[in-house]
Amino acid sequence: MSRLRWAVLAVGLLWMPTLVADEQPSDKKPASGVKDRAAQWGEIRMEFQKALPEVIREWRTAGSEAEKKKALARLDPISDKAYAFVEEKPGDELSLEALVFLLGTRPQPPERAVALITEHHLNSDRLATALPTLMQYDTPSVQTLLRKAMEESKSQTVRGVAMFSYAKMQHSKAEMRPDGEQSKTLTTEAERVLDRVSREFGDVKLGRQTLKEQADKLLFVIRNLSIGKSAPEVVSRDLEDNEVRLSSLRGKVVVLDIWATWCGPCRAMIPHEREMVQKLKDKPFVLVSISADEKKETLKEFLENEPMPWVHWWEGRREGGILNDWNVEFFPTIYILDHKGVIRYKNIRGKAMEEAVEKLLAEMDQGKDAGR
Repeated sequence: MSRLRWAVLAVGLLWMPTLVADEQPSDKKPASGVKDRAAQWGEIRMEFQKALPEVIREWRTAGSEAEKKKALARLDPISDKAYAFVEEKPGDELSLEALVFLLGTRPQPPERAVALITEHHLNSDRLATALPTLMQYDTPSVQTLLRKAMEESKSQTVRGVAMFSYAKMQHSKAEMRPDGEQSKTLTTEAERVLDRVSREFGDVKLGRQTLKEQADKLLFVIRNLSIGKSAPEVVSRDLEDNEVRLSSLRGKVVVLDIWATWCGPCRAMIPHEREMVQKLKDKPFVLVSISADEKKETLKEFLENEPMPWVHWWEGRREGGILNDWNVEFFPTIYILDHKGVIRYKNIRGKAMEEAVEKLLAEMDQGKDAGR
């Protein structure tokens, strides 16, 4: 996991609603001088909340692996308290909450926390809240947890979410290896499991959508947006509110940069994109930035202060369109299409993006020469 991604996750977990927030407070009062478990966990959690931001800052600025380990070691005494708390009653819901919280306190999920979840909480519906986060970790313990949750859990919710998370993990690994038999094997497995999720667990809710809705979206990505597929039509709007279509750009190499003005990594790309567009201004090439900003005025004001002399489309937050249809989950999302409209590269930036565009332009020239 990247530094920034873990940092965001960890800080987010500090404010994650408790897994047991809907339980009624007990009428039983703890023995004199003895704290109840909710109070104990509350104090431990507060210690994490105070320590984590500074630990994350130290970890992100560390100059060596030894310094990173030293920063993380500051959390060990608090983690020990949390594990002692869990071991008292490893199967109760407060222990599950503590273990889920522990998952976000390290750049890699603690093996001990994953093992305790696997041993004691496979049948808890509330485990489903943690599984989508775990799918980004390709470790033996997480794979074991997902496999057991898929095969052994008595909870329909957990089994369905585990299968969906497993399928997304396989798809993500295939996207990282776009060429070769291993990618095809991973993609085939993801597609097989997603079909099953849609059929057998379609009514299970994950967030605001059912698993069928989410599985079908990912199946669309696999079947229509993989490298080597012809890009589906996109109908959007330009800054003057005119309808625009992706198909109108056939005959040119196209970079689709799906972004937002509030996205830091997106803004960091702008200087290089400016240079690339200037360098290739006489070539059959077009860069299209597709904005996800909620208001078009936000985009227009940004462009007044930040020169971006290329094509701009605005999507906003409408239900249809490329953001929803193409299941865009992060920014920037980048697709590079050849002059025939075939997806050739995905999610590459900087020099790698420019080299990919130049390669496709060279292929285009070679095709013209061969046709003479």
